[in-house]
Amino acid sequence: MEVRDESPDLKELTDALEALEAGRIRRDPSKLLNPRVDYVFKHIFGSDDSKSGSEALRSLLSAVMEMPPERVEGLKIRNSEFPGDSRGGKCIRLDLLVQLTDGMKINVEMQVEGLALDRQMKRVLFYLCRLFTAGRQAGLDYDDLRPTVSIVFTERIHHPDDAEAVHVYRMRGMGEELTDALEVRIVEMKKANLEKGLTTDDPLAGWLCFLEFGEGKEVARMLAEKGPGFAQAFSRLDELSFEDDEWVVAFEREKALLWEAMNRHYYEHHMEEELAKAAARAEKAVAEATAEGRSEERVETIRRLLALGLETAVVAEGTGSTSEEVERIRNEVR
Repeated sequence: MEVRDESPDLKELTDALEALEAGRIRRDPSKLLNPRVDYVFKHIFGSDDSKSGSEALRSLLSAVMEMPPERVEGLKIRNSEFPGDSRGGKCIRLDLLVQLTDGMKINVEMQVEGLALDRQMKRVLFYLCRLFTAGRQAGLDYDDLRPTVSIVFTERIHHPDDAEAVHVYRMRGMGEELTDALEVRIVEMKKANLEKGLTTDDPLAGWLCFLEFGEGKEVARMLAEKGPGFAQAFSRLDELSFEDDEWVVAFEREKALLWEAMNRHYYEHHMEEELAKAAARAEKAVAEATAEGRSEERVETIRRLLALGLETAVVAEGTGSTSEEVERIRNEVR
């Protein structure tokens, strides 16, 4: 399947930032906080004192993982911070880490800054491998390692020609699956269909709508009627949106993410152009230096031929020069 990234243009990002600033000045009671901001997302799905996982989280995972609801019953929310190893390795901090009763570990990430798929995958795989081996003690059998999954919610469309919003990646070779121990699921939120999410019983369509359009209070309230998981998500988002301190934190976080996306957009779209210009300048400089070197060699050849006593016309014809140029060099020699 062809992967072709479609990212927001600079105007779209600028408009979003201006709209966010306008919302800060004039808070609209019909608008809720953006559930795609990682800070808000974690509050909706990860804030549970019992650490047993919320109804909303279980419903979301069941939809994205295509698992029956009973498979995600009894899940546990784990510590999402992993320190660096003894060699000073990178400390990683996950958005939301869940473990099912069968031991499967699921890392849920909300990525709205729009990384290209190749850059995104490198980070995701680094986290996935660390998570896969985390907690393994020396002497334990490798069979004790449990399947590990990374779910990445992204605002970038990586598969514009495919209507499917969830794309699953596993280790494969020669058409055969090597193992199901490691898996990545990319969820493209921009493919949310509002009508489908509101009018069908498809839970995935509903959750995509909640994440993509849930800032609209009326939409979020309508989705709340789809089941207890949606009702809990709406309730938490509604409460968070009207707590002043939480609202300020979420606002600043969303603004930071937009600035990051704008900087990345400039890097990806303008730095490539600047690098191409620099390469063209370097190529021109090399060509000019080469031409200058060849010109000096030709002048030296003319001088040697003149020193042998050859006529001007013969030297000009033999070196591809004009008679005037040969005469000028003859006079310089004298």
